[in-house]
Amino acid sequence: MVHKSLDLLNVVRGDGAEVDAFGKCLSKKTVGVFVRTTLDDSDIATSTLKRYETYPDSVGSSDRVAFMYNRQRQVTSLTDQNGMVHNFDFDKVGRATQDRITTLGSGVDGAVRRLATRYEVRGMRFKLSSYDYATVGSGSLVNEVQFAYNDFGQLIAEYQSHSGAVNTGSTPKVQYGYANGSANTIRPPSLTTSTPCSCSSAIVNQPP
Repeated sequence: MVHKSLDLLNVVRGDGAEVDAFGKCLSKKTVGVFVRTTLDDSDIATSTLKRYETYPDSVGSSDRVAFMYNRQRQVTSLTDQNGMVHNFDFDKVGRATQDRITTLGSGVDGAVRRLATRYEVRGMRFKLSSYDYATVGSGSLVNEVQFAYNDFGQLIAEYQSHSGAVNTGSTPKVQYGYANGSANTIRPPSLTTSTPCSCSSAIVNQPP
């Protein structure tokens, strides 16, 4: 007979309690959640959105994350335990467009202060651009990632520039190959990098 340790079956419940395989409570570390926003902190006043998340070792608000929301119930601001403040912007259809660091936390590298997301006409991400300044339209481009898709909406190329903007003619990229659909499949059989390396996959015994 093979004996397996029941310690491997320990789980953490949603209320923060760790229980063993028989349901016995072993420990409990509760994450406190304050659920209520007002028009003083958000664009919506409700008792169904999380305003604060306080961790077990917090003294006062020393280990607490704060959230603010827009009328669509999207998080527009997040302040973490280190005092770092993220402000999030959205376009008219609710897509995230900017992640801006308006207050830098203590001891955090401030080389990148804003991440901008742009979308192509079908709604898929087109570019992720990092800037050294939080204000939109200001600062210098630090690095960038650009995506390309086929007619099925599958990712076929991913460019990553470690310094400045993507140049599709020279920036290193990863390319993804797919079956063309003629055999009732658009499976991904290959992956190719800019360096002399390529990978291919054989798909065996899978239904179309």
